[in-house]
Amino acid sequence: MNKFAQLSPKRFLTMILNDVKTIADNIDDFIEVPDGVNRLRKAILTLAVSGKLVPQDKKEGTGKELYNQIKLEYKNKKNNAKELLRINEEEIPFDIPKSWKWIRLGEITKVQTGNLDANAANINGKYPFFTCAKEPLKIDRFAYDCECVLLAGNGDFNVKYYNGKFEAYQRTYIIEAVNEKIFVPYIYIITQIQAEKYKKTFLGSAMPYIKLGYVTEAIIPLPPLTEQKRIVKKVEEVMKKLDELEIKKNERNETRNRLTRSAMQSLGKGESKIALKQLAELVKTPKDIKELEDAILSLAVSGKLVAQDKKEGTGEELFSEIQKEFKEKINRRRQKKEIVETISSEEIQFSIPKSWKWIRLGSCMNIFSGDSLSVKEAKEGKYLVYGGNGIAGRHSAYNTVKGTIVIGRVGALCGIAHIVESDAWVTDNAFIVEYPEKLINKNYFTLTLNHLNLRSSHRGSAQPVISGISVYPIIMPLPPLAEQKRIVKKVDEIMVLVNQIRDIVGDNKTGSKGRPNK
Repeated sequence: MNKFAQLSPKRFLTMILNDVKTIADNIDDFIEVPDGVNRLRKAILTLAVSGKLVPQDKKEGTGKELYNQIKLEYKNKKNNAKELLRINEEEIPFDIPKSWKWIRLGEITKVQTGNLDANAANINGKYPFFTCAKEPLKIDRFAYDCECVLLAGNGDFNVKYYNGKFEAYQRTYIIEAVNEKIFVPYIYIITQIQAEKYKKTFLGSAMPYIKLGYVTEAIIPLPPLTEQKRIVKKVEEVMKKLDELEIKKNERNETRNRLTRSAMQSLGKGESKIALKQLAELVKTPKDIKELEDAILSLAVSGKLVAQDKKEGTGEELFSEIQKEFKEKINRRRQKKEIVETISSEEIQFSIPKSWKWIRLGSCMNIFSGDSLSVKEAKEGKYLVYGGNGIAGRHSAYNTVKGTIVIGRVGALCGIAHIVESDAWVTDNAFIVEYPEKLINKNYFTLTLNHLNLRSSHRGSAQPVISGISVYPIIMPLPPLAEQKRIVKKVDEIMVLVNQIRDIVGDNKTGSKGRPNK
């Protein structure tokens, strides 16, 4: 397993400069982690605002001195920096350099919202009109002319930097520095970190939006002005490098996917020898096999492995049936707040056919833990025991039946889904999955769950753990039921060939002849 795959966001808060160098030296490994580039971007921002991206310099002064200068400068002015609540020690999320100071964002910035409704836009306008969407609209007038950070007050809480004339929607926050002693691009970095917190806090609520107080009272670390500028410069350098790496990775993945699709087409024509030869061109080592399996699953869950058929209906129609059948079970099982069904464009990581539909896992499944089983209670028996890391022994009794989907809840392989091949005992280190079995093909569902990398949602701790709260908001692609079955059949055909290649490179440890074991 890639050694960086288990790093949690909290892990980055305890890093030292040598750890940063380690990641830099192994950047190619890190970006191969699922969602690795985005995780690294967030990690870089976290390192930046915790004083671990650039070294401190005593000659540059301190954050406290800078803060006092700002307060003194505005002491007798009408637009004085606001006196906000004192910061309690319990609020401080992580350690910062001694030369920095914790303050509230509203003490060094002016925060306001726009005044316009979204329908004020004019497609032929001269100026940008910032709403809560990612891309700005156009408008023929402006009310603001400044350097600022723009925070979407609802939707996906996206953050933008802008310097110039513009207009703003009434739910868009405009954050300006109170004077030149605050470097606005540094505030942009800070606001991106805050936006991630807002997402975790509010995206699960019925009406997700940010109140003014959440913005002004947010506590932020304040370094000296010169260090703010050095931080921004370093972040920009690293982000540019990551952009280049992501482009190269995408190009490499597209080449692999194109060759894989070519092999699939040969297989579809019954030319298994040609398909085998083409797949073999992609595989030289056991690592290549894993990448090939990932490419196959990627094609499967993005609608590129089999053709679509209008006669089979749509994912939208299927989802309506799922809601009718399964909504009562969802409401009966859960006591937590409802999952927001609206899916933002930012959440969608790849395109799917028009006949498919993006849905949240929480709208089509429930998960609940198995039963505890101590070492003393466990006995030799004919029933397999499934724990957090898959099969964990045998027992004389069973608590779930053949064909059930089980997901590891805790441990090194948490988030991995399995289909129970016979009646079995599931421990409380694993989840039993309840879903509308007549409407979602279990094999397609298992493939998709593993491709979605549920593990990436685990809570940051020494022992990886996933929960319903973290899993239910994840989105999945839903094709019509008949297409799900055709996808599974095609994957099984391909995996027969992949396992022949596995035998050639000496990596067939399981003897599997079907779908890849995640």
